[in-house]
Amino acid sequence: MELLKEKRLFILACSAAKRADAEIERMIQSDISLNTTTPLEVFSSYRQCIEKAYKHCVYKSKHYPACLRYNGIFYKQIPIKLWERIDKLPTLILSAYYGFLRPTDGISNYNLKISQVKTSCKKHLPALLKRYMDEYQFKEAIFLTSSNYFLPFKKENFAKRLHLYDNSGNEIIGPYGRDYYILTGKMFSNILQNKNPLVGLNNYFAEIK
Repeated sequence: MELLKEKRLFILACSAAKRADAEIERMIQSDISLNTTTPLEVFSSYRQCIEKAYKHCVYKSKHYPACLRYNGIFYKQIPIKLWERIDKLPTLILSAYYGFLRPTDGISNYNLKISQVKTSCKKHLPALLKRYMDEYQFKEAIFLTSSNYFLPFKKENFAKRLHLYDNSGNEIIGPYGRDYYILTGKMFSNILQNKNPLVGLNNYFAEIK
């Protein structure tokens, strides 16, 4: 499996667990230097649909980079300082509330799962992603997400998902995708360190399909 190819875009999932403003502020002051960007206009139609239906899901909070706000299993595998390298790796995060985000895009704290989003909003996502990919000349989007996050894109030939297996050929999932996100988080951390994605994961193999 060759994960790092030219013209591939990585898609990460958001996480239910999020850091509070005070924790992020401490990290910015002592651990990391990261400029906060504004969510891209190309995905605004999804955000507008969500804001009408789920405005109550957003908490009063400041805007901080999404990669620092999210604190789920996947994100815990990535040392905070590595996010300073993210501009070298084409990456978007699929957020239930915001749609597609760059890891540095500023977001508030919120509580909304992709499974809760109505179909009339989710149907915007494939076309918006394709428009973004065409603009920046990406050929494929590789989802490092659960099958639930990948579902709206399953029929799109430009979208693929990374599957992981153990040595017996059993697919790695785990409760709520926990095992999958631990491994893909470690793989993404390796990539940010310019290592082979499977370094330290000798008992597993991956397939993109």
